[in-house]
Amino acid sequence: VLHTLFGVCVTYGLIGTIFGCCIDRWFYGFWAIPFLGNIHFNVLLGHGSLYGTHPFLWYAYAGIPAICGIMLPFFLWEISTIDTNPRLTLLGIITPYIVLHSFSEHKEFRFLLPILPIICILAGHAMSRLVQMIDLTPNGSGFDSSGSMKSMKYKAPPKSLIINENFQKFLLVVLLISNYPHLLYLGLIHQRGAIAVNRYLVSAIDEETRQSIEYNENENIQQYSIHYLMGCHSSPLYSHLHTLNARANAWHLGCPPDCRSSPDIVCESDAFSSDPAGFVMSAYGIPGDDSCLEGELVREPPSLLVVMQDDAVVIENLLSEKLKMDHIASIRHTIKSLSWHSQNYGDVSKSDWCPTCNRDHDVFTLFSLIDFHFDHMEVFAKIGSSTEP
Repeated sequence: VLHTLFGVCVTYGLIGTIFGCCIDRWFYGFWAIPFLGNIHFNVLLGHGSLYGTHPFLWYAYAGIPAICGIMLPFFLWEISTIDTNPRLTLLGIITPYIVLHSFSEHKEFRFLLPILPIICILAGHAMSRLVQMIDLTPNGSGFDSSGSMKSMKYKAPPKSLIINENFQKFLLVVLLISNYPHLLYLGLIHQRGAIAVNRYLVSAIDEETRQSIEYNENENIQQYSIHYLMGCHSSPLYSHLHTLNARANAWHLGCPPDCRSSPDIVCESDAFSSDPAGFVMSAYGIPGDDSCLEGELVREPPSLLVVMQDDAVVIENLLSEKLKMDHIASIRHTIKSLSWHSQNYGDVSKSDWCPTCNRDHDVFTLFSLIDFHFDHMEVFAKIGSSTEP
């Protein structure tokens, strides 16, 4: 059995599971199998649906095409012609994985990433078949009447070899050109603010602590509080808040399963979304009775506060007058909308409340035809802090 593809997958799968359990034992201090907790939370308890639902066939018409990209035609061609092992075994791994995950109402693209390498193998085999279909045989076809590859003992003439090599190069160029726009967009533009804002916060904190040490000779670890008044999981928080000679204490709006599953409890994220100004007054002034604030405690105004652009317009005056905070930065987050280019843009500009922000920062014009409107994350700091520009 160990010599079969299934045996290899099982063997290395067990090795990986055991190794992972040992690492978890080291860090958690007790034996744990985290993926069983995932099954318990999402499947047995059904809490996965609290974070969004999709139809049963969503993976088939949306998930698979999205993760395959340009490989989708090759993958579909390959699975439609599979009739022998080991490719049939690979398809046997993919199919039940997708079917079982389809029963869960909560679906995400990342849940399909474990089978992406197998999809790449099958798509790669289809590309190889396509390349070998170029005129390499006396009859002008790389396949016999049954559809199987003919013996490659035939020595192709130089012209056929040149055609084959050129086609390989063409296929490689097509794959690169078609994938790089997605790579650049997802890596540099789409929702970049989640990490970019933390990089800005770290640089601001490091600069302030550096000046404090340089001028005041204060080498004590300084404390900074950072509040994220945004939706659930809008920022990676501590994984990107590593600072020198300073400690960042982050707080974000809560949306735990208890809040989401109970109609009698309003989660912090929902309370802020429905009434940003009222939530700020409740969180930093007088606690409200209808919010989901932990312990109903009034919080101290933070050293730094991050909020989305639309919400910042609503609470900017409140932050300035009541909490004594100034706007210090606007971090481009993602494309919010597209429109035909207009010379009279300005009625939705941030210039009315953000003097340091201008039209060029909010809109990118392509070929004087299309305007890309960007959403932003706005950063506020306590007045008097050296993190101000």
